[in-house]
Order: sequence, then C-alpha cells, then structure tokens
Amino acid sequence: MADSDSSGPGPAAPTEVELLGLVIRGDREALSALYDRFSRQVYSLALRMVENQSLAEEVTQDVFMTVWTRGSTYRSDRGGFSSWLLSVAHNRCIDELRKRRRRAKLATISIDEMRVDPSTGGDEVLVAVLQRLDRETIVEALNQLPPPQKQVIVMAYFQGLTQSEISDVLGSPLGTVKTRMRLGLHKMRDLMAVERLADQNEL
Repeated sequence: MADSDSSGPGPAAPTEVELLGLVIRGDREALSALYDRFSRQVYSLALRMVENQSLAEEVTQDVFMTVWTRGSTYRSDRGGFSSWLLSVAHNRCIDELRKRRRRAKLATISIDEMRVDPSTGGDEVLVAVLQRLDRETIVEALNQLPPPQKQVIVMAYFQGLTQSEISDVLGSPLGTVKTRMRLGLHKMRDLMAVERLADQNEL
C-alpha cells in the first residue's frame, strides 16, 4: 500500500506583529521581512510628501531604523502595525519639510543685515542674529563654537541673562564676557553664511 501524501500546506507566514516581536528581540531577518513587506508603502508616502527620490529613500531607511530601535513603542490597541509605520514615516517627512522651510527662511536673511558695529557690544548683535532664526538653526551654529563663546551666548539667549549677569555668574570680567559674545556671534554669522551658500548650491 502506497504511503499517502502527508506534505500538506506549509506553516503560515508570521504576521507583522509577530515579526515585530522578533525585531524587538534583535532578529535582523525579521526586520528584513518587514522591510520587504512595507518598504514600498513607506517609500510611496515619503515620495509624495518630500517630492525627492533620494530623500524619500533616506526617509524609508530611517523609518525602518526606527522600527529596529523603537519598535517596542508600537501598541496594537491603538491601531494596526501598518498604520503605525506610516505615521512614523509621515512624521519623519514632516521633519524634513520643516528643515526645508528653515533653510529657505535662512536663505532670505541678508548676511549684511547681521553686520553691526562691534563697539556697540554684544546685545545688539544678539538681536540682529538670533531673532531672525529658529531654535534649531541657533543650536546647530552654537555647537560649532568654542565652549567659552557658546557658554555666554547660551546664557544670554536661552536663559535671558544680561552681560552683567553673565559676568557675575561666571566670575569673569565684563569685558571678557563681551568679547566672547562678540566673537561667538560673529562666528555664528560666518557659519550661517557658509550654510546659506551650501543651501543655495543644492537648489
């Protein structure tokens, strides 16, 4: 008597939630499987929003890196995995679009408008430079300054201290504080001028 065919259907493919559980435990093959299933949807959404192929590809990669590093934040009681994934992609695109607007805004600022007479002290330079820019732009420029210059500008801009107050807090002469602020702000101006030219070359 011949043996009966016992092959039957193979095991069902894991669901996206099951794959995510594996990803959370460090399974890279599970991440690859999720990428194969959903990367096209993520890329299509990103391309519609950012209207740039290379940037859409970058967003797609970032989204799945988020799955790898923050997949545990997904909650099934708040919706399906694909909805959560596309919301991550949407938010990432929004971040990119905000960066574009920030760069466009920066490009409209005349660097000549930021030039002031150094003899007037740092306060007027602070107004001339910082009030035209958003917080993210300021932080990016600040992070490239020498620590002493960065310190006094942070205290003035983010903490609202006057130069005299900064002098008292640091125990430094007022003239030293003014010099550091003036040098730092002029350095920021130059850094932003370079960034402006780079942004224009990308257009």
